[in-house]
Amino acid sequence: MIAKKPPLRRDGGSSIYYLISYICNDDKTEPDLDLKGLWFRNLAGETVREVVVEMRNIVDFGWRETLNPLVHYVITWPQDETPPLKQIEAYGDYLLKALHLENNQAVMALHQNTKNDHLHIVANRIGFDGRPVRLAGNGWDVKAAIKAMRELEQMYGLKVQHNGIYDTIDGEIVDTGKQSNVSVRARDMEA
Repeated sequence: MIAKKPPLRRDGGSSIYYLISYICNDDKTEPDLDLKGLWFRNLAGETVREVVVEMRNIVDFGWRETLNPLVHYVITWPQDETPPLKQIEAYGDYLLKALHLENNQAVMALHQNTKNDHLHIVANRIGFDGRPVRLAGNGWDVKAAIKAMRELEQMYGLKVQHNGIYDTIDGEIVDTGKQSNVSVRARDMEA
């Protein structure tokens, strides 16, 4: 599995509606987007608009201009490996926990609009106490996300993504000390 963190818009909180609407395909502007699963975490709202208002309220309560309040990750797996929905939901929950975001507001959406199914995860970095959550890895959250992917591969018996920052060698997850060999363009094609 591959985890990536697409760049966010630099306008801070104003992108909450755009990002959540996109991953949920709320405005139906992506006709080819085949939304197969949608999960909300730590949110009472049942519609995209209600969820956006809730997330915006927490951001307004604690956001500082030096911090983008949202984080966005995409998990993708090989074409010939499409896990059941419950398992995909568990992958998202596992990543949120690995990044220390399990108690924050989050939206997860499974897209099937590319050759590879992929799970978008958007989480609010601002906690319910108004303070930003310190992501795992002290600024290296993508590295922590990649390690979580290797752990999930082991837990669920999935194909191992070799030649990355973390690899599985003889059943053990090791830090290879190198950057991933999967090009950014290749990752973008999958996500």
